[in-house]
Amino acid sequence: MKKLSNFFAAILPFTMVLDYRVFKGISGAPTFLLMELFSFSFAIYYIGRVSKSGATLFHGKKEKNIILIFFAYIFFAVIFSTVNFLLHKDIYLAVRVKELFAASTAFFFIVLFLKNDEEFYNFFNKLIYSLVVVVTISFFQLNFGWPYFGEIGDTALEKLDFDGLVVDGNQATGFFNHPNGLALLILPFVPLTLTVALSKYWSGKVRFVFFIIFLACVSLIYSTKSKGVLIWVFVSIFQVYYIIYLKRYFLTRRYFISILLLSFLILYISFYLSTNNLVEGLGTISGRIQQWMAAIQLIFDNLQILIFGGGTFYMAKYSSEFSGGGYVYQNSHNYYLNQLLLYGVLGLFLFLLFLILISKKLIFTKNSKLSMIGIGCAIGAFTLLGASFFEPLIEGASLQAVLFGFLGMAVVSARLNSKNN
Repeated sequence: MKKLSNFFAAILPFTMVLDYRVFKGISGAPTFLLMELFSFSFAIYYIGRVSKSGATLFHGKKEKNIILIFFAYIFFAVIFSTVNFLLHKDIYLAVRVKELFAASTAFFFIVLFLKNDEEFYNFFNKLIYSLVVVVTISFFQLNFGWPYFGEIGDTALEKLDFDGLVVDGNQATGFFNHPNGLALLILPFVPLTLTVALSKYWSGKVRFVFFIIFLACVSLIYSTKSKGVLIWVFVSIFQVYYIIYLKRYFLTRRYFISILLLSFLILYISFYLSTNNLVEGLGTISGRIQQWMAAIQLIFDNLQILIFGGGTFYMAKYSSEFSGGGYVYQNSHNYYLNQLLLYGVLGLFLFLLFLILISKKLIFTKNSKLSMIGIGCAIGAFTLLGASFFEPLIEGASLQAVLFGFLGMAVVSARLNSKNN
């Protein structure tokens, strides 16, 4: 059992960031994301281990509550999605919940199976190695036009640069079909690598390497022309400055309220600039606003969505109407509205409660490598949650796996940090 657990710990970091489908291109063969293959295997392993030993592997009451709430969120998401699939045959919803389940196992594994400093550091190192693989491949795509792992999406071919013109030349997409997906994947690694680079707990050589990785991440995000994500890059850098130089080694309620207010401020400024044609490159903001309005109108017209979810079945029709036929989407382009559309009020409530419980857990009582990695992961996760106010994040397993994985690493580092105090 121990060897199998070590095997899962070795491959999870790579499955989290390599958004690749196995058997893709083989006629008639079912395709699976690497993260999905991991999740199904891990679920069988965990059920077998619990059945044999009778131990659930919880680490303390607070973590138990976090895990149970997260499990409830996944459970009800699966139940509501199954019911709506049977009613409407909504393939889009079925695929989304399958990817959510796959991504959730990243959190469960990290919190349940990383039990000591050595296991945590090994996992962290492999996660950074996997990041370097993605960044290297993406730079090759940008400079040489290869290798790509699928066709680039039609919307990517209409991507606007900072001047409001269609991007000309090669685009870096990583393992995604759109540069925005790559930008979102790399975003949480920006504060994580910068935290290590600026911390005094690593040698000069290690800090220099992490600073180079940080610069590569920022440069790559800039090359994707993802304006919203780039704004959150600067927000995350400020957060790291707040932690490192002001020595605020814990994340307070004021911090989380500030992130929420900052999200609304960025939204207001972006909307003002785009509607007044002050910045051409922000024209897509108005499209996102139309998506949100379409989703809200959809919910008002179909109040049963608040209880049972399944709103994506109707979303294509409403998005077309609100855009004047300009586009058809099955999601609202907002991670939180999507939670409401997909899983109803209960799903959104459990998801937010999960985040609140985690935020209360993130108190680092001792300054160390563990606390720096934990704070970097926490900033990375909440920065991604801020950026997801403008992005769907529900399509594909990798983005959610990185989100849940970073939250899990923050929880584990806080636990280990308190033990070492």
